[in-house]
Parts: sequence; C-alpha cells; structure tokens
Amino acid sequence: MNDTVTRKIWIALKSDYLGAHTGSSATPILLLGVDAVSDATYEWNTGEITIQVKTSVFGTYWLVIEHNGCRITDTENVFSLPKPFVNIGNDTIVSIEKPVTLNARNSSAIAYLWNTGTTAPVLTVNHAGIYYVAVTGNTCVETDTVTVIWGDCGVFIPGAFTPNGDGINDNFGVVTGFRAREFFLQIFDRWGNTVFITSNNTIKWNGNFKRKAVLSVAYAWIMNFVDINGIKNSLKGTVLLIR
Repeated sequence: MNDTVTRKIWIALKSDYLGAHTGSSATPILLLGVDAVSDATYEWNTGEITIQVKTSVFGTYWLVIEHNGCRITDTENVFSLPKPFVNIGNDTIVSIEKPVTLNARNSSAIAYLWNTGTTAPVLTVNHAGIYYVAVTGNTCVETDTVTVIWGDCGVFIPGAFTPNGDGINDNFGVVTGFRAREFFLQIFDRWGNTVFITSNNTIKWNGNFKRKAVLSVAYAWIMNFVDINGIKNSLKGTVLLIR
C-alpha cells in the first residue's frame, strides 16, 4: 500500500509585489500592502503584522510574507522630491502701452493655473490688479502672488462710447489707467445737470442716470487730477453717447 503525501506549494507570482518606488515633494500619505494570501503571515520592518500599513514618513519599507515555510521579501522606497519653485517677480507697474510679462515657468512643473484662468506658464497683463499662479509638480502645489499697479500712463479719454451691452466700449472714462494722488471726474447733460461723478479714475460711466438710460446726445465733462509728481491737471471736453 502506497502512502500518498500531499504537500502544499505556494507559487509567488512576482517578487516586486509592493509596487514601484514612490517619490513626493509633499508629506506622503500612502497605504502600502498586498492582497491577502490564505494562511500566510506578514511582517513589516515597522513591526506591524498586517497586510497593509499606512505611512506619512519618507523612508524604506519592506514586507516579509511567509507561507508554508516559504518566505519572500519586497522593499519599497518612499523618497522626497524637491518642491516646484515659483517666483513671478516683485510687485510692479503697468500701462496699456507697456504690458508686463509674468513668468512662472519651472522645469519640474506639469501644470499651471493663474487666477485669470490661463494655464500657460507665462501671463502678459496690461491692467492693474493682483495676479497669482499655482504651479503643480512632483505631487505638490506651490503658489506666488504679485500686485500690479498703474504706472505713469498717458491719459486718454474717448470722444464717444456705445453703452449697448455688447462688452465693447460700453463705458466712458479714462481708458488708460494711471496713478494719481487726487482725481475728480464730473459729467453733465445739456442742461447742466450732473449725471455722473467719481473720485476714482478706474470707475467709468455706464450711460445711466438714476438707473435709467439717458438720451443719445453729447455730454460735457470736466476732469481734475494731481499726478504722482504733485502736478495739477485740468481737462474738459464732450463725449457722444451712441446707443
């Protein structure tokens, strides 16, 4: 009579069961491990004996799996990568005629997002404002911000505007922004009534008075301002409103 001896044999499908080594510039939040093998035991170099471990620390991790006297080991390195560097420059001035180029280009970046919605690494601006960019690289996001103010731009006021809501020449005022210590703009109808007044050179008239559209005629205006050099300026003219 022959005695039949049954021996269980475990065949490991691959030795690199923990996967590829992982790099990050941010604090790692990883779950390392394998699928469960029936009747196997697990031992990590961290001392844990579970099939998976969570980690938020850079370093080397290895797992020993034992099954029916067979042992296999795999190692995974969780290493640190440099954060993407971003510097779009110092605060600066701008004018319509002399736009400013903001450059966030970075060799380790894979994505860019400006607060204007632009996704290119370079942004050209010709208006004052606050601009910032988020640069993504090596699983990390870095940001930078710059404030752009009006420079010594020439003062240009159009002779007509068309407040019809098409987004083109809808408002009347100073076309090119400029810095001023003091500013005053007043607009009159043909009877001398004030239909618009402002002390902010970025605010423009939309062609309404008391929330109602005014007539399509010419309107007189006066503008007084003191520039950044302390020089007083006084201008006057007319503007034709066309609907």
